[in-house]
Amino acid sequence: MRRSRSLVLLVVAVLAAGTMAGAGWAAPGAQRGDVATTIDAVNLRAEASWDAAILGVVPADSDVAVEGAAIAGFVPVTAEGVFGWIFGMYLDTGATQTATTTEDLTLRVAPSMDADAILRLGPGETVTLTAGSSGDFVSVAVGGNYGWVLAAYLSLDGSGGGGGGGGNEGGGGPIQAATATDFLNLRAGPGLDEAILLVVPRGATVETTGDPADGFYPAGYAGTTGWLSGQYLDFNGGGGGGPVSIAWPFEDGTEWWITQGYDGPWSHWNASSRYQYRFSLDLRRTEGWSAGQAVLSPATGTIRWIDRGSGGMSIDLGNGYAVAFYHAYLTGGLDEGQQVSQGQFLGTIAEPGDAANGGISHLHLTLWRTNDGGNENRIAAPFTGDYAIEGVDLPDIGGSDAHWGTVIQA
Repeated sequence: MRRSRSLVLLVVAVLAAGTMAGAGWAAPGAQRGDVATTIDAVNLRAEASWDAAILGVVPADSDVAVEGAAIAGFVPVTAEGVFGWIFGMYLDTGATQTATTTEDLTLRVAPSMDADAILRLGPGETVTLTAGSSGDFVSVAVGGNYGWVLAAYLSLDGSGGGGGGGGNEGGGGPIQAATATDFLNLRAGPGLDEAILLVVPRGATVETTGDPADGFYPAGYAGTTGWLSGQYLDFNGGGGGGPVSIAWPFEDGTEWWITQGYDGPWSHWNASSRYQYRFSLDLRRTEGWSAGQAVLSPATGTIRWIDRGSGGMSIDLGNGYAVAFYHAYLTGGLDEGQQVSQGQFLGTIAEPGDAANGGISHLHLTLWRTNDGGNENRIAAPFTGDYAIEGVDLPDIGGSDAHWGTVIQA
């Protein structure tokens, strides 16, 4: 990224309100005008995309005015009077106050529960406060993203931040097993405006712990207690020990394609009892950069192992299967034995040449049958049938590089 420091902005005709509207810009209230500093020479783009037109190059150590929350990792700024978008990892807000998340927490584009999610944070993650507040929300920066989170789920001194556990005991009703009939939000309280603690996968078994309130049941899942909408609970279906749903490990609305499929020529084969990658998928963005894209947990389960050198993690699904991925910068606070929820933010795709990605930024995704959570015992399994990814069935069809070129929508 390092360029000539004397190059200043190229002024173009498309500026201000028109550019903001085209990029889906959302104003975060009083935080327009916060100052950030570029840590290197960086492109100022017309929209929040690597493919957007370059308005000019902002020199290193330049002060820019932050105009709102990040979109897809890009921060809206005004630099020398020109509005545009800079990728967040090249900006330093200068803030020194940090906080730690106490629960699963959603970073949003605006201070509202109805605002779009930027990414999901797990407990124990560090965020930087950027001095903004609006109602129950505060503005923060994390992993190159700017947005808003509920203040109740942050701790400034390690003493804990309140949040999701309050009022989770039911009204004395019976303990019952139920099956989630769709992807279902476990919330901090009995209402659609309550904070989302985690997402329960479709088909998962949960345990309700009392009588409903306003149509929501107090319930527990994956070690977390909260409230579930009774509209999506089946008390007659039983469940337990069956398939666990798998989702694409990317943010909603992004498009990807398979750049190396089953029996792929570079690395997708079975070479030993531990090297079991015959049914693996290499995934890259169809447009724009893959590096820096958020990596979300593809399933709810328990972290069996972490290898930061290869940017890898195995998640034990608890039913004789494990799903694993490689080539990501893993976020802090993750450890073996920790529960993760489907959709939880786990890191970002590594830059070319990092995290053992062979020089190309991508995410490697694989599924194993296993009796030890995907540690030593691994048998490669295809993403098909009960383990199709969000309905995209990828069976073993034979041949080399099977399913290469398949385009998927997260």
